[in-house]
Amino acid sequence: MLKYSLFAGTIFLSAFLLFLVQPMMGSYVLPWFGGTPVVWNTCLLFFQSLLLAGYAYAHWSSQRLGLRQHLCLHGGIACLSVVGLLFFPPSVGWKPNTVDFPVFQLLGLLTISLGVPYFLLSTTGPLLQEWFRHSVPKRDPYWLYALSNTGSLIALLGYPFGVEILWGREDQTLLWKGLFLLFIVLNLGCLLIRWRVGTEGPSPEEAEKETQPVSIFAKKEPPAIPPTRSDDLFWTSLAFGGSLLLLASTNQICQDVAAVPFLWVLPLALYLLTFILCFSTVSWYSRGPYLAILAAILLQTLSLMSNGFGTGLDFEITVQIATYSAMLFVGCMCLHGELSLAKPAPQHLTRFYLNLSLGGALGGMFVTLVAPFLFQGGYWEYPLSLGMVYFLLGWALFRNNWKAAWEKRSLKLAGFLGLGWSLAIMLILLSAAELKETTQAARNSYGVIRIEEEEVTIENDEEMLGHEEIVFRSLLHGRILHGGQYQREPWKNSPSTYYTPKSGIGVAFRGYPPRQEGKPIKIGVIGLGTGSLAVWGEQGDEMKFYEINPLVADWAKTFFTYLQDTPADTEIVLGDARLSLEQQLDKESENFDILVLDAFSGDAIPIHLLTLECFQVYWKHLKEDGILAIHISNKYLDLEPVIRGLTYRFSEIRQHPYKATLITYDPDHDENAPPGSYNSYWMLVTKNADFLVWEANREMENPSYLDMANLLGTSLSDEASDQNPGIVWTDDYVNLFEVVR
Repeated sequence: MLKYSLFAGTIFLSAFLLFLVQPMMGSYVLPWFGGTPVVWNTCLLFFQSLLLAGYAYAHWSSQRLGLRQHLCLHGGIACLSVVGLLFFPPSVGWKPNTVDFPVFQLLGLLTISLGVPYFLLSTTGPLLQEWFRHSVPKRDPYWLYALSNTGSLIALLGYPFGVEILWGREDQTLLWKGLFLLFIVLNLGCLLIRWRVGTEGPSPEEAEKETQPVSIFAKKEPPAIPPTRSDDLFWTSLAFGGSLLLLASTNQICQDVAAVPFLWVLPLALYLLTFILCFSTVSWYSRGPYLAILAAILLQTLSLMSNGFGTGLDFEITVQIATYSAMLFVGCMCLHGELSLAKPAPQHLTRFYLNLSLGGALGGMFVTLVAPFLFQGGYWEYPLSLGMVYFLLGWALFRNNWKAAWEKRSLKLAGFLGLGWSLAIMLILLSAAELKETTQAARNSYGVIRIEEEEVTIENDEEMLGHEEIVFRSLLHGRILHGGQYQREPWKNSPSTYYTPKSGIGVAFRGYPPRQEGKPIKIGVIGLGTGSLAVWGEQGDEMKFYEINPLVADWAKTFFTYLQDTPADTEIVLGDARLSLEQQLDKESENFDILVLDAFSGDAIPIHLLTLECFQVYWKHLKEDGILAIHISNKYLDLEPVIRGLTYRFSEIRQHPYKATLITYDPDHDENAPPGSYNSYWMLVTKNADFLVWEANREMENPSYLDMANLLGTSLSDEASDQNPGIVWTDDYVNLFEVVR
């Protein structure tokens, strides 16, 4: 019983540590590399590749080395991993200073800071199962794989719901290191047991007749038939399909939802859950019902991706997450269920797990390195992953006996064919919908951007032309609009979308005292988009735009004319805005009059730009009486409490009553709204809010379009603020659940 508990506890703890460190490491690298899905996918690439290396080592060392050589080598790696803890967490010297694709720099960071400890943890699952079958021959080792994935799942869910909320990053790191040292002790204990058993204990083959499965539902252990190359290919392909579906689903979800650890963890948690269910007992998976369920979920996924089959239906965030998650869960249940049915006898388990890890690593490499260059027009690896599921299930269905499987008319075959028809219809409709209004599309490591053009109707009362049709060109990232421009004068260079004169940013520009006095000002803008804010530039002004995506910078100058037409001097700084501003402080402050944060209108928001540490960087670049204008128009996240909380905390630090004023604009209630006006939510943070009150009062002739409920805003001196100071996010602490609408 002691051996049983020791092996089980060690495998559980190793898996727990493996997946606890993944979102933890993500919280370190996000402020340095930016909050895009590519960062997390690159981390997954590293973790899966090192997992492959660990599994390869487990197979090679256990099958090719003598027992003493094998155990001595593994003991040495365990000792070396303790030394490797000295390099974790990574130092700030790893911050990138280039706008190039950061995948290789990020992989280097992960290798140096976490490589050896993570490698040791990666070897534990297959290696200890191999030791277990020698040391405890009366137990089926495959159930330990389900236990391992249970530990991983608990870690993944425990991080956003518990660890991240209860402890900061430094405390999290200390906790992880302490548990890792405990793992070293347990791992060496398992090693000593295997050493003592040596060649004197009963071999698994001799004890085969006594072997009893742990689960009463489990089938009898299959005979020890050596796997073939065809088996290797089948196992690897199934693992590749599951990994591809996982990462493609992660990309799909993160197009419209904030790229923070929780939403990245959710797909991976479902992925692990399918392993638990499929390898604990085979009764959890049955081909026929799951194929039928998969076909039904495909139809819902199609409806989601095509906006309700072309009806324009806009799904809520919960429906989006639930649909993509269900698709991922059922698809992986099918693939991993087939893996469970095809697993070999325990004598060949290290070879089986090596193929699984190889397929997983190949899937990660494909999505992270190949897909951004292969699929320039969109996230086509997602429908590709669905097609891969369909193909692999067909392979599994017909692989052993094609004729018998074809002639057997059952629910399995009906579900399989239904799945195929659903997939074919989906791909056709998606292709039509994608190309309908898109004139240009491209993709790089930061995502997919598109140019769309549509004819809109504008009232032209000045020229007595009545209604006039004019082309409106827009820039979209995923489904999120990032600005647009009319293609004819006089509307071509007039403020539109979120930047109209009566929007929050319009109030800031028109009410800023130096602007009213006719003096030139210096403006910083985080988030270029189409360059729409350049319409507010005047002769003598300086406007510096910070843009992380080189493709956006190129398209803003190629397909839109705001930057060329403005009388202000403009400059584009490529790279992560936070890193650029921090590096600039080493030289001098930018001394901005107005600093605009326009990176949060989409739903994949860069969280690292909304922390207290970054807030302090902003104000080091602003004049004392300057304005920090933050665009918080967001469909799913209410960021107003965060800005209010940051302002309150910053006021405490500076001992000055900074105020955060919320200004909302609704063009539907404004009879004189300019063409192309959008609903907008802006927060203006400043130490001297007198000009805001004056400007807002001047606009109160038609108060219905301007929300003045929060005119006084939040400051250190407000009694209401003392009672509800808002939410403070830091680099150590972010809780997305607090702001979900």
